[in-house]
Amino acid sequence: MDPVDTKLLELLAMRIESQLDALRHACFRFEVLKAVVAAGKQEWLPESNADLAQALRALRQSDREFRTVLADSARSLGLSPEATLREVAVAAPEPWDFVFAKHREAVEQRARQADELGRACNQILRKLLSTLNAALTMIGGEAPLGYDETGGQGSVTGSIGLVNTRI
Repeated sequence: MDPVDTKLLELLAMRIESQLDALRHACFRFEVLKAVVAAGKQEWLPESNADLAQALRALRQSDREFRTVLADSARSLGLSPEATLREVAVAAPEPWDFVFAKHREAVEQRARQADELGRACNQILRKLLSTLNAALTMIGGEAPLGYDETGGQGSVTGSIGLVNTRI
């Protein structure tokens, strides 16, 4: 077996740290959006949504970089390039086995937190949208314009389109 590429394993550890930072920032942005809506500060929704979208783009970029280095690291350990971080942690020599196992636990925990916050924000925004639509209907107004899952623009109904308040 070839000697382990320590530089590659160091790079993987750095990419995992970047992934954790990106997840942490996304969680923060979900919390900010939740606070904005809970405080009834709808005028800050566009900014909060834009900040969250930027954080999610950074998370996707970080994930792409992480997956590339993970595949390279897996190959260097004699594993398939599709190997998981858990598999790489098991195959890696000391101290990398411990480092990657702990990193994997931290990423898993932070990803669960981001998922929970995302779901909570989704529920809050659905309630807000329902309230806005009911108020508009009561005064004879039209449903607000928003964005669907394809990025198309139109009236927002029961789904969670992000309301475009700048139109």
